[in-house]
Amino acid sequence: MVEGAFAWTAALIGAACVGVMRTAFDIALQFSRTDKRSGTVPVIEHQNVGFMLADIKMRIEAARYLTWKACHQLDLTEGRSREPAIIAKVHCSELCVQAVYDTTASGRRGRLHRPVPAGRSYAGRSVLPPV
Repeated sequence: MVEGAFAWTAALIGAACVGVMRTAFDIALQFSRTDKRSGTVPVIEHQNVGFMLADIKMRIEAARYLTWKACHQLDLTEGRSREPAIIAKVHCSELCVQAVYDTTASGRRGRLHRPVPAGRSYAGRSVLPPV
């Protein structure tokens, strides 16, 4: 009974992760359009930054669809089909951590060579703070 009562929260965690990824992406996109990194062109003009942002955008859209599908399945089955929601929770949270990690450029590849503003709030964290 308890398991069924909280199944819908798994899908909501997927939705929260999509929101966090979208915010991190928007900050990184704005940063890459405006910052020149001591060069003559914005960093988005460099191929590796564009590829990184495109990759993150694909992850966001995949997570968004998976979350939508999980919520739709919960609606159709009146909460009896919990597996898609749990899959969305796990997959989206993993994608979220990786997307925020990539957008803050804290990875060993040093994608933007300096953390974007979102990096201050996520620095050193591998999970979302408790709500």
